[in-house]
Amino acid sequence: MSDYYVSQRAAEERLNRLERESYHNSVLWPDHVEECREAIRDIPPEEVRPVKWIPVTERLPETYTFVLACFDDVQVIAFYGNYQWNEAFSNQVFYPSHWMPLPEFPKEEP
Repeated sequence: MSDYYVSQRAAEERLNRLERESYHNSVLWPDHVEECREAIRDIPPEEVRPVKWIPVTERLPETYTFVLACFDDVQVIAFYGNYQWNEAFSNQVFYPSHWMPLPEFPKEEP
């Protein structure tokens, strides 16, 4: 497992937002939100670790590796390369304060 997980509190907050959006956009039905909440509550505590933001002053990611980066109160997928930070989709240069690796891809179980 990866060393980076979303905390239970953060997952609950995201579900609350999805639930509010579902009433407006029919994105997710409320019963699905409750199923997700139950699944989160069933996660053993030893498998839930806090997310760790890494200050850019402490360490930089491997060059041209996509990461989650933040500046002010904005989070974007970005990469560091050629001595600058670039937002992944617009390729605009920006100056984040912290970053973290993206989570691992899901693994298919046989």
